[in-house]
Amino acid sequence: MSRCARAHLFDGVGPVKFHKIRKQKHQLSPIMYGWYHNSPWSKFNNHAWFWSEKSMIRKTVVNHVQRVTSARSFGTRLDSAPGVIQELSQEGPFTLFCPTNEAMELIKEDAWDKLWDEELNRFFRHHVVRGKWGIADLVEHSSQVKSLADQPLKISVKGSLECHDRQVFIEKARLTKANIRCWNGYVHFLDRPLIPRWRL
Repeated sequence: MSRCARAHLFDGVGPVKFHKIRKQKHQLSPIMYGWYHNSPWSKFNNHAWFWSEKSMIRKTVVNHVQRVTSARSFGTRLDSAPGVIQELSQEGPFTLFCPTNEAMELIKEDAWDKLWDEELNRFFRHHVVRGKWGIADLVEHSSQVKSLADQPLKISVKGSLECHDRQVFIEKARLTKANIRCWNGYVHFLDRPLIPRWRL
């Protein structure tokens, strides 16, 4: 059957799937692939699915730090605190301040063996704030917030956004990457861990 004879088979159901001259993937119909964001102009398309703040995200804040390579050290340590994982897998919302792998290396390996389970849970809970705190909210608040370990976290800002030198600090840790959106909150990356008070 010739191509013209077969044309009626595709009426209303999408494009012809085979072309004599092979087309690039972004030139093929999105009906076939379902993705509009493969094309070079997708960054200008405000209606693209991934661009929307309302798009569905399945990962939780815990899933993110366990999957991302630059935060895997914190995520691996978090496996030893199943109670904290269960709590941070709830609807929340939560804001997690996650130290990078380089930041976690500042803690000596033998220091982990000296922590009881309760102290380990306190360490991880000290990196979490209840509520959805974007970097703009942190800058606007610009005083302190309370962690899930029931201890204050001081927020300070140096520089300004207009001069392109703004730096946001949580205690003495600097935010290196902010506003990573998850299903139940935000994740921000820090350049050093947040150490709680062990004796209350």
